[in-house]
Formats: sequence, structure tokens, C-alpha cells
Amino acid sequence: MDDKEFDERLAQLGTAYNSLPAITGSKEIAEKVFKKEGKKKQRFLKLPAAAGFAGVFLAGGLLAFQILGGQGEMNNGTFVQQNNPPSQNEIQEKTSQAQQLFKDRLNELKTDTGNEDAELYPFVQEAQDSIQAFSSQPFANKKELDRQYAKLTALIDTRVSSIADTADRLAETKRTGENITNDELLLLLAKQDQMFEWYTEKWQNIASDAAPGSGGFEAALVSMNSGSYGDEEIRPVISEIRNAGYRFFHEGEGMINIQPDYSWTSAKLEGSLEKEAAEWLDLMLYEPFSSEGGVHDYSKLANQLLKMEQYVLNHPNFGRIDQVKSEYKELLTAYIAGGFYPLYDEPGSPEFLKSYDWIKSEHASSATFQAVKPYEDLYNQGELEKGQDPESGIVPDIPQVLKTAEPNGAFPVRLFPLTSELKGMYGEIKKSGSLSALEPEAAYKGLNVTESTAFLRVYLYALQKKDWETAYLLTDKRLSLEEFKGKSKQTDAEKLSREVYLIRENFNEDRTVAIELFLRDGTKQTFHAKQDGTPLSTKIAVK
Repeated sequence: MDDKEFDERLAQLGTAYNSLPAITGSKEIAEKVFKKEGKKKQRFLKLPAAAGFAGVFLAGGLLAFQILGGQGEMNNGTFVQQNNPPSQNEIQEKTSQAQQLFKDRLNELKTDTGNEDAELYPFVQEAQDSIQAFSSQPFANKKELDRQYAKLTALIDTRVSSIADTADRLAETKRTGENITNDELLLLLAKQDQMFEWYTEKWQNIASDAAPGSGGFEAALVSMNSGSYGDEEIRPVISEIRNAGYRFFHEGEGMINIQPDYSWTSAKLEGSLEKEAAEWLDLMLYEPFSSEGGVHDYSKLANQLLKMEQYVLNHPNFGRIDQVKSEYKELLTAYIAGGFYPLYDEPGSPEFLKSYDWIKSEHASSATFQAVKPYEDLYNQGELEKGQDPESGIVPDIPQVLKTAEPNGAFPVRLFPLTSELKGMYGEIKKSGSLSALEPEAAYKGLNVTESTAFLRVYLYALQKKDWETAYLLTDKRLSLEEFKGKSKQTDAEKLSREVYLIRENFNEDRTVAIELFLRDGTKQTFHAKQDGTPLSTKIAVK
């Protein structure tokens, strides 16, 4: 089988794989902080949560090895079994070379990011699993071994690399005149998702020192995003965040935060993307429409809602479609809340009603109009009052095609790697045996980190490290240490971290909390914890 035939078979394999029923959704992003409280405020962000897409790469890679490796070659349309397979020593030699390449690339990634636990990112673990699959796969002959080895090393190079390196690689593909596939773009976006918490924490560590200056927030944002920010001490961190494809934005009330910068991606790859990917990037290139003070521009928000609705209908199978659906629901809720239930103004401002009249006259058949109309009816009946939300909350009725599978009350989570703060706390607990090390100076840093999730993440990290003694300190100690060790060995914390994408905390009247982890295969795993209402009272229940 020559290279052309091989590539044709690989393309057929990809087509067949892509036609399989999807079992992983891309549960990812919306762009704003939506809850803040007091000095010890928790900041919950609906932001990238490890694209479920990461698992698709791995499954496809393993399937390719299983089908293409060690079988034979085509001869005039007939499958011919080869009788000269490579020796185990030859396979082991190639495996050792791949393992060394993996180690080299991993060390580079750790240096680039400053994260010593970078091997815990799913996109890195995917490369590890592919090496394992390669090492145990029989091959038809040495030519097949060499061909598969070349593909394996290419996979290691693309997976075990930084966001900036991945973007540069794709930019080089564009420069040579080749098209960038959806899979290649989605890998870049998945890396941004999975590393977002790491860069968020970097920003949180310096945010209080990044004063806007005399020019105000807009001038500060321009200088941060352009690389001309004047403070030499924090400029390197700002540049590092920008080089990873995130941007700074004013989220309201004098606070600056970061979010993925799709204009950065578009500028690098424009003109070389597939149609639905290019349209997706255009769709996501919008400024936040609202803050805690309300909606800024109802006309633009109405237009964005209709564009999102149409994109979902046109491209229902795109790899980031759940992100569009999630943001559509959030923006639609903000539109209804700002128009009919404003905090400080009377319902139905002239600007809002103008935008709504446009939707009603030009897009009366849209799902967006149908979702807003019941609230207009209440408005016309005089049943709305300033600042008074409906008792049941604002829950727009939208068709199934526009809904995500996200359970209510769940938010994105990444278990591993830990934030630098949580990893430092783990080290202190291991050293001192005291859970007081888990008390943050203010709020926990990172994304969506509550006391319950902080305890759970450190607990699972200890299990992943096989540090049974430290993990045991975080439990309710109903079992003896030896009993706990035996039971805990059944928990594959690293695999769990790779599969989880959402978390939900259910607090009960008996001061227990059920921490539900939703996995990409549609299942969930629940951990139970006890709290007595005081800080640092969380104990993971193990029985």
C-alpha cells in the first residue's frame, strides 16, 4: 500500500469515526464573572471547561492504530496478509524513541507554562495513551511500523505543546497555502479551555497591582492587549497571558478579567479555516453586552441572539456547538432580564422596546421571538414591576435543538492540574497534617473554587499521588487508615479528572453536601461531604 492509498484509508476511517453517535459534548464557555460577594467573595465563572472534544482525538487515534496497524496491505483491491512483521525489539525501539520525544516535549511545555503538573492536562495524556496503544499493537511489516511511528511522533508534537506553539504551527500551515481542518482548530481551542484556569490564576495574582492609571480602564485595557502596558514588573505576566491567546476586558464595577481572545485566533488563521469554523469564529467575536449594571446595547444583543440561533440550525454538529447554545441561553436570559426586569429602571425602556419590535417585525418565526413573547404579554398586562424577578426565575422556553445537555445548577470544573494555590496547600497539609492550610487569604483562586470543591480537588490529587495519609486527613475518618487505603485504590482520580466537565453542589439541611461530577460519557459520580457551618469544616465522606 503506497502513501496515497494509506492516506485514503485514513480519510475513510476519519469519515466513519465522525459518523458515530457523539458521546462527548463541548461544554465550555461564556465570558463573564456572574457572582461576587464581600471581601471573601467567590467568583463563579462560566468559562472554558476542558472541551469534551479532547477525548475525540484520543479515541480516533487509538482506532487508527487498531485498524491500520498490523493487518496487511491492499493489492488490487484485495487485502493481503503480510508475513514479515517487525520484531518486538524493533517495536520497542520505536516506542522508546517516542517516549523520549514525549519527555522532551513535556519538559518544554512545563518550562513554557511554569506548570510542573502539565502531564495532567487531557491533551497531554492523550499522547501518552497513544504511545501505549502503539507499543502493544502488532504491525504488518517494517514499512507499516515506520509509517505509524511517523504519525505517532506528529501526534506527540501537536499535543504536547503550548497554546502559542500550536497557534504558530497552524499559522505556518496557513502560510504554506494549506487549509486548517476543524479538528486542528478544535485542538487549539481545547488547549485554551484546559489551561484557562492556570492563566486566570496568573492574572489573579497580579490583578490588584495592575492599576488603570490616569487614562482609566479603557486606556489600561488597550495597553494590556497591545503589549504596551507600562509597569515593568507585571508586564511579563500580561505578555504571557496575551501570547496564550487570552485578552483583558472590563467586566464592570472597576474589575478587569481575562477571557479567550477569538480575534487573536482569527487574525492568525483567517482565510484557511473550513466554512463552519470560520463562521463560528465570526460569531464569537463580540464584546460583552452586559455587566452587573445591565445591558449596554439591546440592538446589538438582539442581532447576536438571532445570529446564534441561525448558526445552531445551520451547523448542529460543529464541535463547539454546545458553547454557542450555552451562550445563547445566557444572552437570551440577560436580554429578557434587562428588558422586562431591570434592576434600576422601569420595565420596557425605549431602547429595549425598539430592539424587540425589530425582532417581532422581522423575525417573528424565530425561536428567539417565541421565547421573549410570554414576557412581553406580562408587560402589556401591567404585571411587571421594577427590580422584581418572577418567582420561578427567568427560564426562557426554547426548542430542544437550541438546548444544551447541561444539568441545571452545574458549572464547569477542572480537577487537575491543581492551581498553584491549591497545590501549595496540599504541600502544607502533607507537611503539617493541619487542614488550616486550606484557608485562602480571600477567595480561592482559579475558576469556580468553593471550599467543597477545593477540599475535593486536593483529596483527589492526594489519591492520584498515592498519598493515602494526606487524603485520609480530608475524610470523616469513619474507616481506619488501612481500610481507607484499600477502598481508595479503587478510585482512578486521574481518569476521573480527564472525563469530568461539570460539577454541581447540592447542600442539604443536615449540613451535608453532595458534590456531583458529570462525565463526558453521560454518567456522573457523586462524592459526599460533611460541614458544620464553620470555615474549613468540610470532610469527604468515605464508608
